[in-house]
Amino acid sequence: MGLLQLLLTSIFIFIRVEHYYAYPDKNGNNESPTESSIESSTEDNFHLPDIVPEHYKIQLELAAEEDMFYGTSEVNIMIKKATSFIYLHSNFNITNVTLIEHETNKNIIQSYKYIKKMEIIVFYFDYELTPGKYMLNMAFTSVIDNNIGGFFKTLYINDTGDLKWLIATRTWMMGARRMFPCWDEPKFQTKFTITIKHHAKYTALSNMPIFTSETVNDTAITSFNTTPAIPTHLIAFVLCDLSISTENINWRGRQQSISDQSFASFIATSFTLHLKFKWKKLQNFSNVQHVAIPGLLDDDMAKWALISYREEDIIFNKELDPAAQHIKVVSLIGRKVSRQWLSTAVSPSSWSYMWLNEGIATFFYIEDLIKETSGSSLSDLFAIQTMQESLHLDVLSIMSPLISKTDQFSDINSIFSLSYYVKAPFIMRMLQSILGDKVFWNGINTYFKRQSASLNDFWTDMQTAYEEELPEILPTINIKKVMNPWIEQKSFPVLSVEVEEAYIQITNDGDWMVPLTNTTQRYLDFNDISTIKWLNSGKNYRMLIDSKLSLKDTWVIFNIQQTGYYRVNYNDENWLKIARYLNSKNYKKIHVLNRAQIIDDAFHLMIAKKLKFSIFCDLSKYLSQETDYKAWYPMIKALEYLSYLFPFSKHQPFKVVILNQLRPLFGKIGYKEKSEDNDFTKCLRQEAAKWACLLGDPECKTEAVTKLKWHLENSKNNILLPWWGKWTYCNGLAVADDDTLRLYMKDTFIYKKSIKMFEFLACSDQTYIVLRNWFILDMRIKLNNGYFLINKNHIDFFHYIVMRHARNNTILDHMFNNWDQIKPKEISTITALIGIINNVYSKKQLDKIMTFVKNIKEILLTINVSIWNQN
Repeated sequence: MGLLQLLLTSIFIFIRVEHYYAYPDKNGNNESPTESSIESSTEDNFHLPDIVPEHYKIQLELAAEEDMFYGTSEVNIMIKKATSFIYLHSNFNITNVTLIEHETNKNIIQSYKYIKKMEIIVFYFDYELTPGKYMLNMAFTSVIDNNIGGFFKTLYINDTGDLKWLIATRTWMMGARRMFPCWDEPKFQTKFTITIKHHAKYTALSNMPIFTSETVNDTAITSFNTTPAIPTHLIAFVLCDLSISTENINWRGRQQSISDQSFASFIATSFTLHLKFKWKKLQNFSNVQHVAIPGLLDDDMAKWALISYREEDIIFNKELDPAAQHIKVVSLIGRKVSRQWLSTAVSPSSWSYMWLNEGIATFFYIEDLIKETSGSSLSDLFAIQTMQESLHLDVLSIMSPLISKTDQFSDINSIFSLSYYVKAPFIMRMLQSILGDKVFWNGINTYFKRQSASLNDFWTDMQTAYEEELPEILPTINIKKVMNPWIEQKSFPVLSVEVEEAYIQITNDGDWMVPLTNTTQRYLDFNDISTIKWLNSGKNYRMLIDSKLSLKDTWVIFNIQQTGYYRVNYNDENWLKIARYLNSKNYKKIHVLNRAQIIDDAFHLMIAKKLKFSIFCDLSKYLSQETDYKAWYPMIKALEYLSYLFPFSKHQPFKVVILNQLRPLFGKIGYKEKSEDNDFTKCLRQEAAKWACLLGDPECKTEAVTKLKWHLENSKNNILLPWWGKWTYCNGLAVADDDTLRLYMKDTFIYKKSIKMFEFLACSDQTYIVLRNWFILDMRIKLNNGYFLINKNHIDFFHYIVMRHARNNTILDHMFNNWDQIKPKEISTITALIGIINNVYSKKQLDKIMTFVKNIKEILLTINVSIWNQN
């Protein structure tokens, strides 16, 4: 069986292509395709044959314990033009193929060929098939492999402690061809009738309610109601043994964790009711199934009426989990429900336009779903997180344009996972600010009336909605012309703004038409985002603010509420005016989205050497009085971005700047959680405490050791909040004295907490304690009536010490002088030394390593290469 599986798996390693086309001849008729002609085709010269699937009848046999699945397919098709061949997408070993003419019921199949590289099965005929209805019958078999998609398979423990298998759909885009042979393009919307044969101890789920279910001995055959006409990528299956909770909605999960999923279920119910009430063109949401799957490798694709979640992502227990997890669950559920909702409304006519649906769905959950059900504060946070992540990735050229010409399946899924989810929603957000709420949503409503739509359809609907509301006296804009550069190009514009006496000089070096919104200190208004001026591509623009207004004593801020997808760099004088205002008591008069934008823009401009470090310091100084997590968020991400540089002395000034902001912050919010704190305050406190200690703030370490002593003196009654546990132990032990250390060791062994013992011991900042702890590894620790030697913890402790202390010369010398005793026998010398190389920061320390290894000839070459790369 192992060899057979290996051989079958090797068959399905291939290059994936977005569209498969037939070539028209000079008279417009389709020529019979050859393997070479199909493989050399591209998106631009290629069109599927004029054959339309009308109804699939799919029967699958899923054996949970096996790595194979089997199936049969009956597809009613309509041939619209005479043709001598048929082909469709497939990744299977197909057998027993017949094509039956609708009226004569005659088997007329001749031969077929599988083109593996292109995932195409081609059926050839020695005569032309006339237009009309046919039935294509196929039997197929394939492997279940988590790496190639189609189906995902995992083991989990049920509520009785038994191991159970679970199989679920995992298809990405263009992945339905891994479940059954099909015309796998979103423009084909077809009815599906699904039947699954499986072991009776499992439950089969699909997109529709169960029609019939019959059991004979241990085998069950489950048939589902026929779906409406939908694209193939919306089809989904789950085979599981999960408990069902129908208190609010149809929710399935493991019985032992179902209570921790109640919050997710509640949020999904709230979002569903909102959608059902506000949007009329929806399917019956009572039929939607939500499934929490342990260990799911999430493909993040919406499915018709079946939403799957990775169990670990939607667990929330307010007694055990930090506030950040609460926010993450709301975000994930909102995104999933929005995508599922939109998939029921309209389907893109091509994979190239899938970004459009994803962008609308993500924008909708941020701007409508979250705002209406959870408040504008959470909506603003998600906007800040997604926008700033997109700008950061886009400037690194990690993301391709939203419309990319690519024929590689892996490229498409890479684009899908980044651009679609972080950039596309903010192109929609910018479009909304340009058109206004009413016009934008009128256009969306018109777009939703289409069954299948292209990008041009979307622009047409938006243009129509815009012109219907536009007063006759105002000039119109060509929405498609304005917006296309934003989706066809990488990156974004960075506007250079020079503020003069009564004028503003703006430079746009890019190829975008930039929508400008602005406000001034004198006429401050951060709520009106509808007054838009246009900056043409590659142009300078001189803007008169007010003929009677001097800008000498007032600042100007562009991109109100960061509705535009761009950064802004001002001249030094205007930056300093903004900094002075932020550092006054009036800072909250600047909208929180713009406070976050100012810090994020300034940081990245500083990193790009387009803004002085001193100006960034003046701007960020205001954070010492800021208590809004949303405004702090870009600085927290900046700390993450720079954290790998902090060990180098030249970055000490930045650390000092941050610590000067964090210390006053704790004077306002404190280290201790209060009952009146909201989630944002809790998140800010936890992040601030983490970074204050990481940056070496003595007050932070003192707070941690005080809390640790309090806990260790009576750990049964003096209970730490779970999300403060690691912070308290690690930072407390970093400065702990011998008495505290003895309390810790006693508590650890009495209550058998040895799993984390060595990780926390390695946190100490005191060299003599770290060195003394090496000897613990040679001890046999008495527990109950036996002894054990902690081999795994020995390895972990070695790695923890290396990560935290390799740059300490005393500890580095001690490691080399006692190498045979200190290095765990279970890891190789090369592995250990490379770990040290990756955690030292000076040439002097690298020279120490070279001195140590110079007599070890067999590893010298490998170490030399690693040190060369480090230098």
